Amino acid sequence: MADILSDLMLPYVTEEFNPKRIYAFPHPSFQGCGYKSYRTLLVVIEDERQEPLCQLQARAEEAGLEGYGYLFCFQKWNTLATALNAGQLFYSLVCQRKHLVYAKGHEKLILSSSDRLRQVLLKAEIDLSACMMRVAAFLDGARFYEHREDLPMAAFMLQQSIELLFRGAELALRAGEERCHLLRTHFVPCKPMLPRMCAAFPLQSEADDALLQLLNDAYVNARYRDQYVISEEDFREALARASEMIAIAPREVAAMIQLAKAVARERGQAIPINDTNQ
Repeated sequence: MADILSDLMLPYVTEEFNPKRIYAFPHPSFQGCGYKSYRTLLVVIEDERQEPLCQLQARAEEAGLEGYGYLFCFQKWNTLATALNAGQLFYSLVCQRKHLVYAKGHEKLILSSSDRLRQVLLKAEIDLSACMMRVAAFLDGARFYEHREDLPMAAFMLQQSIELLFRGAELALRAGEERCHLLRTHFVPCKPMLPRMCAAFPLQSEADDALLQLLNDAYVNARYRDQYVISEEDFREALARASEMIAIAPREVAAMIQLAKAVARERGQAIPINDTNQ
């Protein structure tokens, strides 16, 4: 994978996006995670760039290396600096010297103190635990309504379980959640952070998109039985994917938290990230 990164991805990203920094973060493995490895490329761009980050990410994904386990995350310099200073876990993990693969310029980023990072870690564990309890309750509700043959309400409960899962993961790993009911919106920040969880609900075909849209529609229309219909086959498929996501998520987030704890132990004080050496 290192050859793919150096021979294909770095030349493409540097030429196409003119970044200030690129970090390549290898995601941790954990029991039951499978054999596929994932790596997120955090591409840091100038604050003056006007193009929306989601459009930059879509352009990068056209390179077609996701099949090799590479994912993209774009961030502006000052936003990243603020996130690092606040101790956001995802960026604190990614922006380590050992993950830096490209740098331009001499500006410095300041990491949070080890004490601040420990506080963030404690809150992340609490937020994750509370989130998973709510997710489990909605998943049980989906199965309850399925048993009663009320598939519209079952789909609504399933949509809520997935949305809460996304929002809880966002809160734990980046200290902020997307306040949006559209599930596709949550895939954008969560996929680079939790690729294995998101891979449980692939969006690689029109059928995948249609299934996700059925769940989105359930949020608005499920209470109106004459306006929302989902087949038993589609519901079962959505339930299977959601159940797998919910099984993977706490283990994947926990693996990230364990890495962050190691970083906190190593970091005795605020450490500057030095130009091209960090």
